[in-house]
Amino acid sequence: MTLQTDALTMIGLGVLGDTPPNSIQPPLVDGIHLRWAFRREVGFPWHGYYLFRREHRPHRGGEPICLSHAIPKHQKPGQLSGTTLNLESFGQFNSDRNLVLTQDFLSSGALGFDLNERGFLRFELAPGRAASRVDIQLGFRWELQEDVDFRERSIGDGSNPRIEKRVQFEVRDASGPASVTWIENWNNLSGLNGLNELEITLPQKASSVELMLTSFGPSAEVIAFNEDGGVASTETTSGSADQPETLTLMGEAITRVIVWAPEQRTLLHRFSWVFPATIEAEAFSENGPVASVSLQGGSRQLVSAKLEANAITAIEFSAGPAVLIDLCLDAAVGWDQIEDFPYPLRLPVSHPDYLCSRKTEDLEETKKLAKKRIKYGDSNQFLPSPEPLSSDGAISVENGSSIVKGSGTHWTGKLSGASLQVSGDATVYTIITRRAR
Repeated sequence: MTLQTDALTMIGLGVLGDTPPNSIQPPLVDGIHLRWAFRREVGFPWHGYYLFRREHRPHRGGEPICLSHAIPKHQKPGQLSGTTLNLESFGQFNSDRNLVLTQDFLSSGALGFDLNERGFLRFELAPGRAASRVDIQLGFRWELQEDVDFRERSIGDGSNPRIEKRVQFEVRDASGPASVTWIENWNNLSGLNGLNELEITLPQKASSVELMLTSFGPSAEVIAFNEDGGVASTETTSGSADQPETLTLMGEAITRVIVWAPEQRTLLHRFSWVFPATIEAEAFSENGPVASVSLQGGSRQLVSAKLEANAITAIEFSAGPAVLIDLCLDAAVGWDQIEDFPYPLRLPVSHPDYLCSRKTEDLEETKKLAKKRIKYGDSNQFLPSPEPLSSDGAISVENGSSIVKGSGTHWTGKLSGASLQVSGDATVYTIITRRAR
């Protein structure tokens, strides 16, 4: 089990009857062990860590409540008289245009919200309510289609590759990519000259593509490729000179099309593609976005998704050819502190300026705290009892100065990195270097 974010990473390990592979590694006690780590450059939080937990799903706050049971049975399908609909104890729907309820995709008199022909549909939970999980079900009515018609473009050259409605068209001759693309007119037929090879790259996966083209020489071959690189479909022009024809290629996830014309005698007049519709769903906690998901579907396809966050109070849907069939809410349950956990979890440091302790410096106290946190193995291995390296002579210190002067101390270079504590002063200093006078 892992939890990954940009700031914090958690790895969970379940342990039962641990048998270490060697004597160096102590056995782990039975239970769920969690290891947390954060980016080194982030550092330890100035205010420490607060750890909370709550009951695991499913249905932390009881059975979920769903839209399918919240709409009154007397409600009729069709366009409502306003942009808002209140559903008692469930929440409120609103939009920029009058709401439309439909039975499309539904049976037994159930109703859903039509997402088409509007800017958005927003649902806000009833006041005082919040959800930790929202399950969404949409029904997509139809797919979308876009096309590029080169007959509407001006005759002349353009960049190679050429971008039209986010579709990339790249032409190549026998030596490789051409310097430009050409819109030309042959025998009163205008289109994009495909040269030897025309490669078309789509901005999203398509279920079908359609090409209107004319071969003025031998037949041209058209190959559609799916997202995984496999061939989706292949078609060939009939060879009827100077006659436009339309080829349709089908596939599961077409992302690329190649038109191969060995004698550079093919014009592409129009290219169209059919692709799944997309609905964006975004969850909010009060006014802040906390989670989002994209739902894609083809004609008459049912699609489900979920949104999860600590306290979701609203969900907003983009517009498209789809119906919101159902929306189920799991009530958010509060987070509880953990017994025997020190709040806040802080560094084993004591200092008046450290917000988590606000204590005078105390080396022994901080060592005890650090040792207490070492649960496996001998803590003395990491925090051994200090042994004096030198106690001869006398020293003099000056407030605000990093220089410590010694007299008769017999200091040597091995003191670098050791700690220095002046009698009567709780502060402990680290020796950086020794310099002889």
